[in-house]
Amino acid sequence: MVDVSTTDDNIYSGTLSTWVSNKDEISSIAMEYVLRFYPGGPNAGRQKSLIKNNGELILPSGQIKSIHFWELRKDTKTTISITKSNDIERLKWTLVLHRIHPAFLSSITVIVKLEGQEKRSFSAI
Repeated sequence: MVDVSTTDDNIYSGTLSTWVSNKDEISSIAMEYVLRFYPGGPNAGRQKSLIKNNGELILPSGQIKSIHFWELRKDTKTTISITKSNDIERLKWTLVLHRIHPAFLSSITVIVKLEGQEKRSFSAI
């Protein structure tokens, strides 16, 4: 898995599929199943969207500010809190990851904030 911060202040999170090298340097990277986090203000959360077409994305090195590699470990348990309508994008992304890597996510807990009521949660295995 990889998170990429770009020069236009977007963050892309997804599965690294390949990279293109130019001599001794990486000229671009390709990702699949990508969740895009749009730029946000200092007190505002970032809007999110699941990239269309299986989240396929190619980023040239000139647009990349930083890259963070991380591992999705087997039997991972995750909790997703839905407090704004845009948080559903993260839930969709997590369900896509579970579909393509079923052995890795063993538990997904979703917490939904209902107007005027206490938080309620449910789990899906």
